[in-house]
Amino acid sequence: MKEFLESILHQNIELQDYKAGVKLPLTLSVSFDLYTLSISGQDFLLARPKEEVGLVELRRCYHRLQQLTGQNCALYLKDLKAYPREKMIEEGIAFIWEGHQVYLPFLGYVLKQDEARPLQSYDSVSFLTQKLLLTCLYEAWEDVNATEAARQLNVSKMSITRCLDEIESMKIPVMKKKGKSRLVSCIGSRKEMWERISAYMRNPLLKEYYLENDLASEIAGNTQSTKLYKSGNSALTEYSMLEDNPYQTYAVTKRQIGDLDIKEKRQVPKGEIPGCVVQELGYMIPFSDKMAVDPLTVALLLEKEREDARVDFAIDAMLEEHVW
Repeated sequence: MKEFLESILHQNIELQDYKAGVKLPLTLSVSFDLYTLSISGQDFLLARPKEEVGLVELRRCYHRLQQLTGQNCALYLKDLKAYPREKMIEEGIAFIWEGHQVYLPFLGYVLKQDEARPLQSYDSVSFLTQKLLLTCLYEAWEDVNATEAARQLNVSKMSITRCLDEIESMKIPVMKKKGKSRLVSCIGSRKEMWERISAYMRNPLLKEYYLENDLASEIAGNTQSTKLYKSGNSALTEYSMLEDNPYQTYAVTKRQIGDLDIKEKRQVPKGEIPGCVVQELGYMIPFSDKMAVDPLTVALLLEKEREDARVDFAIDAMLEEHVW
């Protein structure tokens, strides 16, 4: 705390525990670490929340502390998202955001350590972020930065930066900071890594097409055709002893939907056995020499089918043999 302030203010400061001139309510004294901070001979109260506190409660406590102590007050925050930061500046609520910004309007200080962008809030990971996390697991990444991740996933560095924003915002425990760099690593064994990230994963299925004819037969004579990778239950049979459905299930990306004219092909009525099923997925990850989607994506696709004991056993066997 003291080191950060002195580095950004370029002057010595005095920081000591707050010795209450007035007795504060228990809710305030228990919820905050309180200090007296002296900058250029001017004293004010510095309040650091002991736990994460929402904007409404921060605002209430901030004004209450100023009212009870008769002193200017600033909040000392380790994490600060875009919306509360903007509202506090708008309302003139003084704060120090550790490692990023000092906003002390009563002293005329509005300083930034760097131009760090406030992180957007995310409800779920994007498919590119999911692909990044699974690739990190499969390849056992160790301290991979944005540039290297972009190279390995063959996307732009800006795209990876957005992925890292998601990971940081959602506090997915795979990233650490070194200076200004954010580094992603496979933590522990692959199985331990999966236990860390599985709660953030989503089913990659976007849409299914139940085609009248087998797509592989239609394109067999075209040497320029896109290679078809098995998906769903068909992929699981590639990795295990499970018997497949009487039809094949294939995986394609959004671009391949257009290239293969999938939407123009005849589909069977609901309830009839199709020639094949085409699954449009949010991402594809090369895996081994199998012509099938990667095992963890298979597990995500078949999560509901795990109610069938045979499928559940086959998935566990697949992961044990090919991933863990």
